[in-house]
This record gives sequence, C-alpha cells and structure tokens, in this order.
Amino acid sequence: MELLARLDRTPRSLEALAIEMGIPSDTLYSYLKGFLWVGIVSRSKQGKAYHFSFNYIIWPELKDFVTSLLDYQVLRLVPREALLIKSYGTSVLSRA
Repeated sequence: MELLARLDRTPRSLEALAIEMGIPSDTLYSYLKGFLWVGIVSRSKQGKAYHFSFNYIIWPELKDFVTSLLDYQVLRLVPREALLIKSYGTSVLSRA
C-alpha cells in the first residue's frame, strides 16, 4: 500500500524509490514487476534507467482507494473525541 501511495504521475527510478522506502532494489523490483503485469504501474525508459509511475489511465479509482485506506489507518490511531494534529506513520500526535 505504501509503495502505491508513493507512486504518482512523476516517473521515478527504482533506485530512488528503494532509498525512499528503505527496501532493497531487488525486492522492490519484484513488487513493481507484479504491478506492471496487471497494469497498475507504468514504466518508461529515461537514459539507461527505467522510471516507474502510477497508471492513472487504467486504475484511477485505485489511487483514491489506497489514499483513503492509509488515511483510515491513521485515523484509527486517534480516539474518536480527539483532534489529529500530526501523523507519523505508525503513531500520531493528537489532542483530546
């Protein structure tokens, strides 16, 4: 989910994504290869490197779903009566 959330219309190299996510390039490439196979991710060659981006043409609703799901996961960490101030991924800062 996090990988799909980080991909957008701007193509990015495998190496840049691996550094940003903290995942080895070969592991990340296996994920991207699966996404390529079903058309969720598109690939373009820029120079010697391939760049990957989210395929909004075929899967526009999927990007909205992934974003909503990640937002929901953050909101589950906040008590219902509290105000969300900042999200840190697996923890939040809130005010009751």
